[in-house]
Amino acid sequence: MKKIIAIVGPTASGKTQLSIQLAQYLQAEIINLDSRQIYLDFSIGTAKPTPYQLIQAPHHLVDFLTPYESFTAKDIQIQADNIIQQASCPIILSGGTGLYFQAIAHELDNLPNIPKEVRNTIQQNYELYGIQFLLDELKSKDPQVLNHLDTQNPRRLSRALEVFMTSGKSILSFWNQQNKRPKYNILWIGLDLGWEKLETNIHLRIEQMFLEGLIEETQKLLQQYPLHLKAFEAIGYYEVIDYLNGLKTFQETKEIIYRKTRQYAKRQLTWFKKNKQITWFNKVDFQEIKKISEKFLLS
Repeated sequence: MKKIIAIVGPTASGKTQLSIQLAQYLQAEIINLDSRQIYLDFSIGTAKPTPYQLIQAPHHLVDFLTPYESFTAKDIQIQADNIIQQASCPIILSGGTGLYFQAIAHELDNLPNIPKEVRNTIQQNYELYGIQFLLDELKSKDPQVLNHLDTQNPRRLSRALEVFMTSGKSILSFWNQQNKRPKYNILWIGLDLGWEKLETNIHLRIEQMFLEGLIEETQKLLQQYPLHLKAFEAIGYYEVIDYLNGLKTFQETKEIIYRKTRQYAKRQLTWFKKNKQITWFNKVDFQEIKKISEKFLLS
């Protein structure tokens, strides 16, 4: 069974730089498991590795898909499996999308095919009543799922409701089903810096994003792509669009991005904390992580 290393944790915890350091030391390659960093052109708002970081270690599945293309957890599974099987060097998985890690660690059960009439009914009600319709329906039918979704993301909410209306089961039951035998021997490394440090990191990241040109990037993207594309759902873009449209002040925009990012980090931690195989670090202790990684690969 192939050995791979997975570096997980909430946004702004230091996964990207740790992965690069470890890849350099182990002469490894990195597979990106972030559902927004896969898209071309959407860079600052997704906290994509910089061009300099990307040349420090070989990366896969980052900055490779046009925003018009769809990409599911099953697609990630297929692409990552091909990379892992062909690799002659260690592989590091790095990112914050828990479902993508699960797709690689275990075979995903196929979600039910959604009848067109179910999808159309949900879409029509969403267009009539807005996101509150989706929230109310899930609260009455599948309340637990709301602890695992971005409650401001209508696409994710609609998908969860479609699955429940079609199968009578929560989408969580499909996410949580795992084969008894894992596909790979995985060393799980988690970064949990504590809320005080993480909140500081999130504030610093948001300030840096604006300094790097998040507003200008958003303006440029609006000229290139239609707003309904999935890539715009990364936290920051819709908020900046509201600012550009005069609906929010600059300070309000930063505060909203901070709040949504913090909520997202909390959901990420909730997801990953369910994995009892993860060895958690409350700081980026490269020497210790290097040591356990070497021991794992050589054992």
